[in-house]
Amino acid sequence: MENRYFKNVKNNSSMETIAANMEKDYVFDVSDPKWGHPELQEQWNYGSGAALAMTDPRTPFEERKTMAIKVTEKAVSVSRNTELEKLCDRSSYMVPGCPEEPDVEVEVRVYRPKELKKKKARCMFYCLGGGMVTREPEMFPIGEMCVLHNCVAVICMFRRAWEAPYPAAINDLHASYQWMLDNAEMLQINRDNIVITGISSGGHLATALPFRLMRYGLPSPKGVVAIVPTVDDRDKDSIGYKIYVGGHDSATQRQMTAMWMGYNYANSSIGPESYANHASVEECIGYPPTFIHTAEFDPSRDSCREFYGKLLEAKTYAEFHCWGGAHHASGEFDGGFMNAEENPYSKVLNTVTNKNIEDCFKYDLRRPWVLEEKKNK
Repeated sequence: MENRYFKNVKNNSSMETIAANMEKDYVFDVSDPKWGHPELQEQWNYGSGAALAMTDPRTPFEERKTMAIKVTEKAVSVSRNTELEKLCDRSSYMVPGCPEEPDVEVEVRVYRPKELKKKKARCMFYCLGGGMVTREPEMFPIGEMCVLHNCVAVICMFRRAWEAPYPAAINDLHASYQWMLDNAEMLQINRDNIVITGISSGGHLATALPFRLMRYGLPSPKGVVAIVPTVDDRDKDSIGYKIYVGGHDSATQRQMTAMWMGYNYANSSIGPESYANHASVEECIGYPPTFIHTAEFDPSRDSCREFYGKLLEAKTYAEFHCWGGAHHASGEFDGGFMNAEENPYSKVLNTVTNKNIEDCFKYDLRRPWVLEEKKNK
């Protein structure tokens, strides 16, 4: 068991600690590629050593920062979206902070397809992934998605976990979303046709943000499409959290969530603006239509399923897809979402998730009468 932890990264003290503390009968080891879908097996042992090191509290801050920059640069260098991004005009704005941190300015980037002529265009509010450690639009096919969906993308350059802990990123997203609504005419977007989406920690933020918007009475987005989101920091006793894959599994996620939440980590008294599954069924009433995609061997699999159940009980339009023979970073999500042509499995996933986004834009799946029923009780 210990040797597999050192397969991709050696001499990592956090890995040594985790490996030493693993109990043989407690951990479900699926690090052998045989567990994967045949189209994912070549990418099965995607290493998590860098992520573990970047989130290890024993790693000096400057060292973590340097690693985060290097990982981001490497990810950007292998992105396939360079030519497609040229199809979009890009702009950047510094916007005021949200009411909870009014003095903290936030950078917002906007992508608009050059051929998009609509004065009230669809808008995709894209939450960047990267374990709350990296955060770079070039790592994701945002330009391609803008062209595909004929929409504008608004991207918040939120503070990362190593820069400021919870609720910094949610505050930044709140500020960006409010600025987007207030400047809809300037941005030439339809403020009533907005879809929130993101992958991994971007999915985490995409599912948490609507609770902040609901608390402030802001207009509901048309939908949320979350790909392998982390929706809870308290699920260490779930079956999914006992799975070891040799890539992004509970070891990595535990350190990432702890770094992000700080002393609030795994605190049940913290509400769903931190992690969506902290919500009660009652708090989910009025939540926007939601599409959740997770994986069979993702550490958040069970908490995603639990959150989905709460949405159903709250009478929210919701869909849930658990992709078999896959884990959080086995090629169909982490690499596949950026490089769909390299993997037939990821092509299917991208087709489905893009259909979800399109359905949110095209149809109004919101159920305002459910919220009215709640108010009238």
